[in-house]
Amino acid sequence: MEPKGPTVYPADDLLKMSDAFRAPERPGEAKWFLATHEDRLYLHPYPFPEVLFRGQNRRYTPCVPSMFRGLGTLSSTMSEMPVRDQGLMVLRLAKSWWFASELEEHPAMKWANEERIYVDKIALAQHYELETGYLDVSHDFNVAAFFATCCRRDAGWQPQTDGIGIIYRVDLAKVPQDPLQFAQAVGLQPLPRPEQQRAWVIEVPLAWDFESHPAVSWIQFRQSEAVSRHFLELFDGGAKLFPPDPLAVVAEQIGKAGEIAADLVDRAIDSFCQDRNGIRSQDRSTVRHAVSGMTTLGNYVHLMRHQDTAAMERAWNAQKDNFGKFVTTRPVRS
Repeated sequence: MEPKGPTVYPADDLLKMSDAFRAPERPGEAKWFLATHEDRLYLHPYPFPEVLFRGQNRRYTPCVPSMFRGLGTLSSTMSEMPVRDQGLMVLRLAKSWWFASELEEHPAMKWANEERIYVDKIALAQHYELETGYLDVSHDFNVAAFFATCCRRDAGWQPQTDGIGIIYRVDLAKVPQDPLQFAQAVGLQPLPRPEQQRAWVIEVPLAWDFESHPAVSWIQFRQSEAVSRHFLELFDGGAKLFPPDPLAVVAEQIGKAGEIAADLVDRAIDSFCQDRNGIRSQDRSTVRHAVSGMTTLGNYVHLMRHQDTAAMERAWNAQKDNFGKFVTTRPVRS
């Protein structure tokens, strides 16, 4: 899977790759280990994958994270962008932080804090479909193929029957920096969705096209209903990749919310002001006004309190011992 050009392949080629790149099923899946970096413990798989994949049912140019989509102008310096775009990025960051705050109430997150295991909560926000500066990738080719050949409609996931799809391959051997710092694994989780999606994320800077990275190659293919149905059925119509999850409900509520805590917005603005390529301090009030035109600024709302936390506690207690069996402290890479 090395092509990086205009050639369009038949969708049947994906079926030939399916078994070759299939990730192992649990139990019996490769162990995960705790890697130490800057006094934090990170969970990473062992053996470390050589490649990661990303699938899209159509190609977007440039290929950027959801944080930067729908903006009028992309620039590496945020202050050079229209005020509306700056405000939209602030709102998206604030919503990600809202999710991160809610995540702290999950019993599995409390356990991770006790064990000093670092969990990138914004990476989890990305996998729960909030708009962040990350791109989703997976160490399972078949997961990427599902997203490349299927589309979500009101009735659920459906086969993509026409058009040109694309699958990206990230060769971690070609990453100049430490791969552990380039790509983050979020797939071993007590939270069901990222685990089933064999989830990883790659952070993409503002105005940087994912396709421009030397480690990234891709193939484009002509959609086929038969091939699309193969991957749809492989994951039970999408149910295996999107299992029931209270956090998914919380993320959906945050994504659709017409009101957000003013404090979260102010913190997001402060964060961008501290970035040398972010918001200029003198533009703080102007950007805040732009955000207030997009949503109502109010008080913090605790969404997790409306979820069945007792059920989450029972589910986590039942899973915790089994979860620990897959973790080893073998320092494979750190």
